[in-house]
Order: sequence, then structure tokens, then C-alpha cells
Amino acid sequence: MKDTTLSSNGQTLTGDQQIASTQMGVELSPECAIYNAERRRECCLAALNLEVEVKTLERAIKQVELETTARISSATDDLGKPLYGNADRRAAAVAAALDETSSVLEWRSRIDDAKQEALQLRAHERFHGDVKEIICSFAGGGK
Repeated sequence: MKDTTLSSNGQTLTGDQQIASTQMGVELSPECAIYNAERRRECCLAALNLEVEVKTLERAIKQVELETTARISSATDDLGKPLYGNADRRAAAVAAALDETSSVLEWRSRIDDAKQEALQLRAHERFHGDVKEIICSFAGGGK
């Protein structure tokens, strides 16, 4: 016969469940499973919002790049000759212009931050999903 004990909510836990509960630092209760499911959903939605923000900023940067490229490609000197006659010089001028555009710099920084935040939220989402599954597994007697 396995050792049993009562959790703080009065639920009887087997020895394996006691170990899992202690190691996870959570209670094996339906309420805890619901809590973790809710946290998982919140993390998922927050990560999705950040991913949408990243895509929106990337589109905005692409638009500025296209406009800058068009402007630089059409630039001419006093004689009407293109200022940037070859592709390498044009590309360098576009890159330099974009690096001086404060909104693009801010957007790139925000994209990096948002990607990191989304990665962290996805990790939390997986954690809460795993905890919920473990709780549900033990609550069902490991069936």
C-alpha cells in the first residue's frame, strides 16, 4: 500500500503525487489546474499580441525601406546623372539613410524586445500547460 497524505484542500495524495506536488511547488487540485490553464491562455494571448506587433513594425520598416530606396535611386546630380550609379553604392546609401532614421531605429529595437518577450511568454505558456497536464494526470490517478 502506498503512503497517503491529505493536501491542504483535503485531497488524498499517493506517494508519487506527494513527490510531484512537492517538486512542482503546486497543489494537485482542480483549482490549480484551472489556474494554470488560465495563466497558459494569458501567456498565449500576450505572446500573440507581441508577434502581431513585430509583424506590424516589420511591415512599417519595409515600407520606409522601399520609400528610401526609391528616393535614393531617383536622386540625381546637377547634370541629371544618378548620384548612386551602381547597386552597391545605392545599397550603402539606403543602409546609411535607414540607420539615421530614428523611427526605424526605435522600431528595430522594439522588435528585438518584443521577440524576447514573446519567447519568454511562450516558455511560460509551455510551463503552465505542462503543470496543468501533470495535475490532471495525477488527479485522474495517472490514467
